[in-house]
Amino acid sequence: MLAPALAGCGGIEPETTAATTPEATTEAAATEATTTEATTEAEAAATEEIAKQPVSTAATERKYDSPLDALSVFSDQAETFDMTLYLSDGAAWATYPAKAEDVFTILQRAVADLSWEAAEREPDGEVEFRIELSLGAGRKLTVWCTGSDWSSRGSEVLGYDAGGDVSYWVPRSQDLPGAALYFVSAGLRDHYDMLELSAKNVPFGQGLSAEEAAERFAEEILGSKRLGLAPGSSRAASGYRAVHWNIAKVRDDGGAVEVGVTYALFPAESYWCAPFVPGVPVILWAGAGRPGEGEYEGAVVSGMGFLLERQEDGSWLNTAGGTGEIELP
Repeated sequence: MLAPALAGCGGIEPETTAATTPEATTEAAATEATTTEATTEAEAAATEEIAKQPVSTAATERKYDSPLDALSVFSDQAETFDMTLYLSDGAAWATYPAKAEDVFTILQRAVADLSWEAAEREPDGEVEFRIELSLGAGRKLTVWCTGSDWSSRGSEVLGYDAGGDVSYWVPRSQDLPGAALYFVSAGLRDHYDMLELSAKNVPFGQGLSAEEAAERFAEEILGSKRLGLAPGSSRAASGYRAVHWNIAKVRDDGGAVEVGVTYALFPAESYWCAPFVPGVPVILWAGAGRPGEGEYEGAVVSGMGFLLERQEDGSWLNTAGGTGEIELP
């Protein structure tokens, strides 16, 4: 409530206001300018602080016309995403950090090469697997694979959860040549399988010599990396045999060794199968494999060179591999 005016009330006269001098006016103006500047700086600082905060999920809680629209929302939000595989029974297998750049390359290629239409909900029938990407701020992208016939199915569902409100899509057409290679679920699953295989690359054989490390790697370690992977992994094997191996080079100080290994991989159940060897994952061939014969029948026989380097604690780690020549560091 405003205070009542005192002038003219009960004979009290208003105080006489002294004249304002130019110096006082200048000082007041300077004070006001300083206050305004401070206020502006404070507002700018507050605005900058707000900009640093995570994007509000409220701003993204809406339906998207296509997966591409959803992708644009979180395209620059993080350097890595947590990538989790869920099996057909709904159980989580394992979570690995995936580089955002790699994930977006897969998503953008797959999403752009297929036509999509809105769906009402996630699949309510059998699911081969699902992959979930945690995007932060309560957001996640999930893809459900509901069939294992990559060449003809179109039976996958893509969902984007914007912190409570979820949009779903399904592929609308499959009329692109080789479209099977660009399904979202196929691309993400293959990337997950690669991450899991990389996670199996751990130091071994502490205290072994270069020659002993080469033997242990060829006979045991190389195969163990392929065993125990997630069901349906494109990198999985049910068995491993070292057909032949040899030491190509040893560094003068004995701290690095190149070993060539010819090995046979007996396939586990896989979604990627070469037509000429039923049940054999095509990824295992990598352009350098052949069908096994005799005791290796039913396996893929491949050969590669591997570089092993001794670590500071005396253990060994496989740091490189390929079909070409490997230079000792």
